[in-house]
Formats: sequence, C-alpha cells, structure tokens
Amino acid sequence: MSLILDDREQEQDVRSLLVHQVRLLEKIALHSDPAGALPVRLMANGSQQVAVNEAGELLVSDGPYDLAQFQELDTINTAYNFYGPRGREQFVISGFLIYGDKDVSVDGGTLVIYESDQPDSTTEDRVLVKVQVAKNQSIPFPNIRILCNKGVYINGKTDDDDVHMTIFGHYVDLQGRGATS
Repeated sequence: MSLILDDREQEQDVRSLLVHQVRLLEKIALHSDPAGALPVRLMANGSQQVAVNEAGELLVSDGPYDLAQFQELDTINTAYNFYGPRGREQFVISGFLIYGDKDVSVDGGTLVIYESDQPDSTTEDRVLVKVQVAKNQSIPFPNIRILCNKGVYINGKTDDDDVHMTIFGHYVDLQGRGATS
C-alpha cells in the first residue's frame, strides 16, 4: 500500500507519525506477556492481602485469619490478659463474645476491655469497650474493627465473677500509619 500526498510537508509528517507508531508497537510487543496479560501493580492497605495465584486469578482478602482467646473472668476486679505486644504490629479486635452465666448478680456485671502497659494491670490506659452483661445473657459483637495501640496488652476485667469472654482479632503491621485515639 502506498500513500501519495500532494504536499511534501504533510507526507513527511505522516511518515514520522507512522515511524513513531511502529516503535511504540514494538515496545508493546517486547514488554508484554505472550498470554496478553498487562503489567499491574498490586497495592493494599495494612489489613488487606492482595495476590495473584498460579492460575493468574486476582485474590483479595480482608486480612489474616482471626485468633481467638477465651478467658473465664471468675475473680472480681482482676486483669485477664487476652493479647500482648508483638513487635511493630498492632492488634485489631474484630469481634468478641461475652456470656453472663446463671450466677451473675441481679444487677448484672460490668465488663471492660482495655489497653494496658502490663498483662496483669487493672489500670485502664485506654478503654476499648465497656458493657453490662446480665444473667444468662450472650452478647455477640461480630464484624467490628477496633485498632489497638502498638506495644500494649489487651486486657479484660469485670465486677462480677461469673462472666466468660472470647476476643477475636489479628495483628497487622501498618508501617507507622496506625493512629489511634
């Protein structure tokens, strides 16, 4: 196929454009996957995991699997440690289950989940959750996301000796971007 233009300047512009187009197509051909895949950059926040499996499928998950820690809070005003510091990582509470058994007092029991600088300290450096539990009452809190400070212990305590609690969560490394208040 030939292209004949009356104007020499237009012909030169068209030839130059075609040469650049051929170079661009060569670059695309040389830097592309033979299967037609495009190069991508996977990014996620500190709690998401993004990956491509062997089949080339994009996998996105909300983060690591949760840990579960059960404690029977059977002594009044005693610190029960659930999780402790883990290097640069911060703990995320993703849920908890509280149960007040048949021996909970008539007024119910107050349960506090808090951050502390020691695993056996009843000092509440930061209260995360404070809830009243009644006799034979279950309190499920699924699907929450409470980011705890780095380097703290996650403790619980109660003013009734008949409370049972499980805290669910996982550790994340937010690389210094995990601000809490």
